[in-house]
Amino acid sequence: MKLKKEYALLGIVILALGIYLFLNKQDRVHYTLPETPRIETADISRVEIQKAGGDLTLTRTDDGWRLRPGDYPADTAQVEQILKTVANLSVTALVSETQSYARYDLDAERRIEIRAYSNDRLVRQFTVGKAASTFRHTHVLLGEDKNVYHAAGSFRWEFDKAVDELRDKTVLTFDRSAVTAIELTAEGEQLVIAKESPAPEADTAEKPALEGDQTKSPPEARWVTAAGETIAATDVDQLLSALSPLKCSAFLDEAPQTIGDDPQYRLELKGLESKTLEIFSPAAETGSDFSARSSDSPYAFKLTEFEVAKIKDFFTAATGSGDEADTPATSQ
Repeated sequence: MKLKKEYALLGIVILALGIYLFLNKQDRVHYTLPETPRIETADISRVEIQKAGGDLTLTRTDDGWRLRPGDYPADTAQVEQILKTVANLSVTALVSETQSYARYDLDAERRIEIRAYSNDRLVRQFTVGKAASTFRHTHVLLGEDKNVYHAAGSFRWEFDKAVDELRDKTVLTFDRSAVTAIELTAEGEQLVIAKESPAPEADTAEKPALEGDQTKSPPEARWVTAAGETIAATDVDQLLSALSPLKCSAFLDEAPQTIGDDPQYRLELKGLESKTLEIFSPAAETGSDFSARSSDSPYAFKLTEFEVAKIKDFFTAATGSGDEADTPATSQ
């Protein structure tokens, strides 16, 4: 009898639990995520980024992307990443309907508002908050929708940048193979080297081919100083590779012609066209960074000590100046 009562009680518990789960499922809130149709990055002609720290606009032109305020060239790689994020925005979950935006960095002080246009047609509008705790999603608002959603990916950092961070910092670029001469002046001492093309080999068309003979690589050009000393081609290649493309650490507010008259280093590259780079000793206000200007940039800029050291080391090795421990890269 007691056993029957226990079975009956167990049956009642199971039935009650089943009823509870069924009613709970019925009462559960169902929602449909808003659609964010994919758009083509090539169709985006303008991106407006508004935030408390200052607004900026990226605009597509025939010469590439321009950045405003200031009308500066924008960094291509960063712009491409921004376009990819805008075009592929994907909402994965509803997070909140309470309009408690501060907890998600979507309040007026911290939100970043994005508007993307194709010509003058608005094709994407959303607001960026903070990344989720997993850093695999970002909190967003969509258009006029007041609900908070998760969007795939952690991308707030792409938009949370000042104008200077999005500028194209390329200040010198050239075709390295077209350089035929280099003039480098360092603290009053000058080094001039020129590329000598290899002499053409004698015609061997009538010579019998030897067994196992393989086609030889064409002889490389030589780099020679005014005194007739040879500079290792690998050293010259490393220098030219470091200079093209050359990126600055930041731009200066001064006009290029006002930063100095006596550069510590002056480099002139000759070939199909002439390129110049002038580097000035660090000023107190720039710390260890060097002020500089180049023929490729309408702006004065700063170079790090690391970048300048590549030029200094080349000059020291090629001229044999500096410490006695330095090994000149020249040969008679």
